[in-house]
Amino acid sequence: MPAIASFVDDVRAKAPDAEIVLVGYLRDPADSSTCPAVGIPAAETAAVVDAEELLDSSLAEAAGQADIEYVSLRAMSSGHDAVRRRPSLDQWRGTR
Repeated sequence: MPAIASFVDDVRAKAPDAEIVLVGYLRDPADSSTCPAVGIPAAETAAVVDAEELLDSSLAEAAGQADIEYVSLRAMSSGHDAVRRRPSLDQWRGTR
């Protein structure tokens, strides 16, 4: 992902002592369900999950190439995806 590498280069130029961390995305649908509020039909859930996994691995690869830390949120957000009635991010407050 050349755009990420370019962005990291810009940050390093402007803040050479900064610790740069690339953070991935939260899960949207659960692996095997759907929710009308999300707007993803059950028949398309697997394709969306596959796309999210590809994005996650691509971001991890880009972070590795840029020599920065990558934090994937996919596993951490399992059970707290958009399908849940009360998704919660509180469990990650103050952690890394």
